[in-house]
Amino acid sequence: MTDIVIQISDTHVFADPARRLGGCATRETLGAVLAAVSRERVRPGALLVTGDLAELGEAEAYAWLAARLGETGLRFAVLPGNHDDPAAMRATDWGARGQCGGSLELGAWCCELFDSHLPGFDRGALAPSELERLAAVAHAATERPLLVAIHHPPVPIASPWMDAMGLADASGFWAALDGARRVRGVVFGHVHQSVAQRRGAVRVLGAPSTCVQFAPHAIRFQRDERPPAYRRLELRADGRIVTRVVRVPV
Repeated sequence: MTDIVIQISDTHVFADPARRLGGCATRETLGAVLAAVSRERVRPGALLVTGDLAELGEAEAYAWLAARLGETGLRFAVLPGNHDDPAAMRATDWGARGQCGGSLELGAWCCELFDSHLPGFDRGALAPSELERLAAVAHAATERPLLVAIHHPPVPIASPWMDAMGLADASGFWAALDGARRVRGVVFGHVHQSVAQRRGAVRVLGAPSTCVQFAPHAIRFQRDERPPAYRRLELRADGRIVTRVVRVPV
């Protein structure tokens, strides 16, 4: 049995539909990405949105996004990034199919979403309570494969300016997972580019943005002119992940 999950990230929408991010109409590029998702040959089981949903953390932006994601007809789950306002996200009505944080059942798999938002900083960190929850779910008495979702990358991505804004307590993150055989994947956003690494048996995967892209392996900020994208994840019952990035010309 296989379940298809679509990861989108870093939508950076605004309350004002006319506002742009670096010249990019983020609502429009998100619409193009969601239209491409709707053309997937196999209907996805869920949509996972890994942070930086709203560029300015505006309640109106979250309300618009909740309605737009609801129009897909898919189950979806969101988590906060450094640009987000976690309180405003929690206060948003995400609708019957949506949720903010928590757990998401994915066929034979389970996905746990974590909040790495660190107020006032671009880098991220997990609160002690989140680290405790991470360790608890990772070592739970079940063999169901686990996918961990977070905004900030828990690994270096060979881009110095971005690595300075990663997960500050990455060692604590991996210590919480140490010895947990059910953890098979970690997905994250924040980096606006495709990342694919392994840490033992764990796939560590970053997704491009639905709007502006960042150049890989850059010493300092550099824009990448590749188009928006999403990551397609096939979660197989035996714990394997088959994945690819789908670019969406706009």
